[in-house]
Amino acid sequence: MLAGHAGYWFCRVTLIALVLFGVVFLSAGHAVRPLIGHQGAISALTFRPDGQHLASASHDRTIRIWAAREGIEVCICRGHQGKVTALAYRPDGRQLASAALDGTVRLWDAQSGRRRFWLPSHERCVTVLTFTPDGRQLLAACESGVVMVWDLDTRRPVRRFVVDSCPLYALALAPDGRTIATAGQGEQVHLIDRVTGVERATLPAPVGGCYSLGFSPEGQRLVIGGGDGSVRVWQLQPSRQVLCRHDHVDAVYEVCYSADGRRIVSTGIDGVVLVNDSESGTVLHSHRLPSRALCATIAPDGEHLAVGTRDTRCYLLQLPRRIR
Repeated sequence: MLAGHAGYWFCRVTLIALVLFGVVFLSAGHAVRPLIGHQGAISALTFRPDGQHLASASHDRTIRIWAAREGIEVCICRGHQGKVTALAYRPDGRQLASAALDGTVRLWDAQSGRRRFWLPSHERCVTVLTFTPDGRQLLAACESGVVMVWDLDTRRPVRRFVVDSCPLYALALAPDGRTIATAGQGEQVHLIDRVTGVERATLPAPVGGCYSLGFSPEGQRLVIGGGDGSVRVWQLQPSRQVLCRHDHVDAVYEVCYSADGRRIVSTGIDGVVLVNDSESGTVLHSHRLPSRALCATIAPDGEHLAVGTRDTRCYLLQLPRRIR
């Protein structure tokens, strides 16, 4: 009798757990897969240009490379002596760049995870990395308000722009490789000529600063993630704000365009991942994660999102077909 009673309650608890699991990981008809392995908050994510691999960086000082569709760990990059803060794949996908609070910028073999070489940054904290389209230069935004540019053939810094007196947390490079957009805790978004270092224009930053920037695929628009929970889109020529949304209730840590420019992805402190129509701003899809979202990226095929959270996990989200 007691055994039967215990069995009944075990089945009830198991069923409830499965239902709750489904609510969290199978929401609105799309699959969500957690990638488990890191021991610290996830600070940066990037898909390899062909979309086959996903790289994740963590406060646990490691970088992990995953098979993107299967969610299987391929290799681990070890060697940084501080929290890893930034990642970027070289356009050919063969190398992965990382930066950490140890003051180093390192390049890794993207297949084996072995370190290829390191670059002298002379900056305490590099917050964002990005490559030029030809893969010959690596750019970095720094907490010191400086933008660094390295030549990867000589492995030496070739330019150093003092952009702002405030920390820089966002950096984007236009598709033509010429215009740098960067911003942070200051009151302006700076548009700078990558070759000359001359500031071409400024845009007003959101209240609370800017944590993420992204150019549209044709380079005519710039999306801005704000500390006030806003997602704003600026047309650059002529300069005017064409969209402003306040769908998040706190700071937006990541914004990016889909490869076709039709969608904008955003996420942040509220743990909500949103997919908006890039023209109308209409929310097409939303998903709430169980922890603060610190970073996100969309796969080149537009079918998957990767989101990194404070709870040490990455999540792979497969988007519903209706919005791809």
